[in-house]
Amino acid sequence: MLVSSGKIVPSMFQCAIADESHMLKNMSTKRTSTLVPILHSTNRCVLLSGTPALARPSELWPQLKILGTERHGWWDDEEEFINSY
Repeated sequence: MLVSSGKIVPSMFQCAIADESHMLKNMSTKRTSTLVPILHSTNRCVLLSGTPALARPSELWPQLKILGTERHGWWDDEEEFINSY
């Protein structure tokens, strides 16, 4: 609601902490597609989860994208990451 109303926008925060980050597992869901631009635009982002990584590498990709994989050259391509793992 805060995002859709424009009260929270990308670049608004210097740091963000996302609890239950394992819920950000599909880029097409409303939750993930709304949060990724906000979390990705922070200088520091902490992702917290007590749930182990699931068996599908595609479900890890959104979290890696938030942490800035393309900025640091870890993985440039989602398909390459999924095929490698």
